[in-house]
Amino acid sequence: MKTWKISFLSLLLLSACSNLTFRTHISPEIGDVAARSIAASDVREFSVEEMSRREKEFLGEIRSSYCQAGLSKPSPSRSLLATDLRYKTVGLGGNGYTVMECFDSNAGCNAYLECRALAYTVRDGSL
Repeated sequence: MKTWKISFLSLLLLSACSNLTFRTHISPEIGDVAARSIAASDVREFSVEEMSRREKEFLGEIRSSYCQAGLSKPSPSRSLLATDLRYKTVGLGGNGYTVMECFDSNAGCNAYLECRALAYTVRDGSL
């Protein structure tokens, strides 16, 4: 009899929660950053020399830049741009990229950094 009551209560609780929804206070920007970081986590940065030794397919040029508009915003950094370059590599279907150049300038910003890279699909299993 006790087993029957536990089963009935379990079924009742499960059916009572079937229309339950969850809401969070996470802003869309934070969610987007998290999704980009997860998607980009399998992309690897290679030096020009490392990439030259690998079996690869060139996918295209990618660029990333960041303008520090106010002093309360984070300063541009190569690691910040690397996440964006990884995401753009995934967008082209790649799994590796090589940074060709990075440069900084003011460009009407407190600080500005831009990187240019080449995206690849690396096929030799060396990732």
